[in-house]
Amino acid sequence: MTRIHVPLRKGLIKIRMKQHIIICHCPSENKVLQIVDEIKASPEHRDAPVVVVAANLDERPDSFRERNILFVKGEPTNEETLIRANVQEAQGVFILAKDPASTSSDACTFAIGTMIEHIEEETGNPIHTVAEMLSSRSRRMVRRSSIDSIVVSEGITDRVMVQEFLHPGIHNAFAQLLTNTEGSQLYVCPTAQKGRRLIDIQCAALQYKDHLQVIGLSRGGDAMLNPDKQVAVEEGDMLVVLAESKKQFTEFENVCLAESTSA
Repeated sequence: MTRIHVPLRKGLIKIRMKQHIIICHCPSENKVLQIVDEIKASPEHRDAPVVVVAANLDERPDSFRERNILFVKGEPTNEETLIRANVQEAQGVFILAKDPASTSSDACTFAIGTMIEHIEEETGNPIHTVAEMLSSRSRRMVRRSSIDSIVVSEGITDRVMVQEFLHPGIHNAFAQLLTNTEGSQLYVCPTAQKGRRLIDIQCAALQYKDHLQVIGLSRGGDAMLNPDKQVAVEEGDMLVVLAESKKQFTEFENVCLAESTSA
């Protein structure tokens, strides 16, 4: 093996690309690969480069090389490591639990999120961050880091199992909603239809040429699914949409706005 390939294999490189996606920690190759496959299944991110930052890997796994996933060795809690991964010019960061068996990993997640927040403030470049949190009790702590999105894994499997017992087949429905690889997905989309009743938007969606449904809205970070029929869109609300692509909703929104202007 030539000397030029050793740093690449050992994760000793400095990332110079921009608008890449960073995954912090590698609890397992399979988990990282599943996340990458979901990212790549999205048309918007199909060509986005992916960089894994982890201290527990001695070298870049073959599975990463086969998918063109780059590797930076080091602790993501170390600012120098994040800078080597060029986090300041990344479009997004996934922070995985360092040890899925230990809730103490949430403290590590908090530290990484805080570090990225400081880098974001210094550079002025927005970095969308999604963090895995093991315990719901850590939610308040992690939110102090201003992480954009938090996914709590605690209890999700238990709740889905109970729902599958009570309503057989619901797991398959959830599975399709949560993957980019098949069927329709859920999108949370900004809207300019302030003041319009949600039910009127839903009726317009049913009559639209594409397969698209509006099932609720997000207000102040809280989801309101199947709300009262008189609920109207307020400033800052986002619509929860079931569609085959986000582009479908954008086109639908433009049609609705054009019709309201001409009315």
